[in-house]
Amino acid sequence: MKTLLALLAASALTIPSFARAPSDGAVTGPSTLRGDYLEARTCDVWVGTCFANSEVGETGRQATMVWKFTQGAWKGVELKGLGAALIIVAKSTLGDPWHSPLPVRNVLLVDQRASDEQLKAIRDFVATQSGEIGANVIEEIATTIALKVDCCDKEGCAKFAAGEIAKIETRCLHEQDKVCGHEETYYPPLVGNLSDKHAVYTVEHSVKGTLLDLSWIDRDSRSAFLGKFELETPAPPRTVDPDEVKTR
Repeated sequence: MKTLLALLAASALTIPSFARAPSDGAVTGPSTLRGDYLEARTCDVWVGTCFANSEVGETGRQATMVWKFTQGAWKGVELKGLGAALIIVAKSTLGDPWHSPLPVRNVLLVDQRASDEQLKAIRDFVATQSGEIGANVIEEIATTIALKVDCCDKEGCAKFAAGEIAKIETRCLHEQDKVCGHEETYYPPLVGNLSDKHAVYTVEHSVKGTLLDLSWIDRDSRSAFLGKFELETPAPPRTVDPDEVKTR
């Protein structure tokens, strides 16, 4: 028995080690990334068809998309507590099924608390979520990112601020917000895979101080969405550390 145990102990010393121990904050397996989403446009999204048709091509070329990460990681990088926002200026009305909004210009606002590794993950996440409407980032700004969505019982009130660059404040839609009486969610959100999504009333949506050479303040419109996202992300690839590989 002693001989067998000695042989087993000796053989255990030759088992290769294929990966480094994970660094602080790293996630080694598949992860679920959860968070809150806010979007504001410069045209009504909860609107009657006749009103929406009158605005196509005239308004709705600008939008701000906001993500707040409340739990999880993106491709192995922990993002809990951080946030990001994407400012969009398009050629045509965003969401118009008959005309392309391209070309677009974007400004990416990233959380100033993020590490270099987290910044890479945030860039990749935003690019994946926004697709072609977020594919032309001309400026990236690190700033404070604050999003509060639990401002009222009906879950329609939110407050977002990215330094002095971008701000959004919303409230719940009310019966008195109807104009023609048959309002609907005419434009869906600019991202899919949202849960608990609903249109909300924009108290203020403002952007200034970017390389877009365009500032705006849009008030008192039915132009915003609130929602939640939950995304399954794959485990990061395993890497081999040659210094830790043992040979027989």
